[in-house]
Amino acid sequence: MSSRFLNPSAEAFLKSGTYLRNWSPRTVHTYRQGLTCLYQTVPTDQIPTKPLLDRWVIDMRERGITPGGANMYIRTINSYLSWLRETGEMGHRLRVGLLKTPIKHLNLLSRADIKLLLAYAPDLPDFFGPVVTGEWR
Repeated sequence: MSSRFLNPSAEAFLKSGTYLRNWSPRTVHTYRQGLTCLYQTVPTDQIPTKPLLDRWVIDMRERGITPGGANMYIRTINSYLSWLRETGEMGHRLRVGLLKTPIKHLNLLSRADIKLLLAYAPDLPDFFGPVVTGEWR
């Protein structure tokens, strides 16, 4: 399955991964998405350069792609860039840095929720007691 956005090098990268690295169909699909995203910004007749890759990351963020989503594409492109270097199509090592992603803290139970649970299970204070009283930390 070919994409109108991909150049012959990108197609060869996908074919190499499929047959020489035994990528799953899902991996090929994900990599194709990443390469298609790249070649929406970078001209398909050019080997990616640092300025073009920087512009690509900026374009993704301007389109509203989250840092986590951009990192998925960036990992794909870093693999592609390594392959270009291994095959001699690129003379130097080039990588795109991953974006920092915010850490999500999940509060499953609030102190009030724990107090409610303890009211229904009075034999659990030894386990939850330090959390409720603030002694645990």
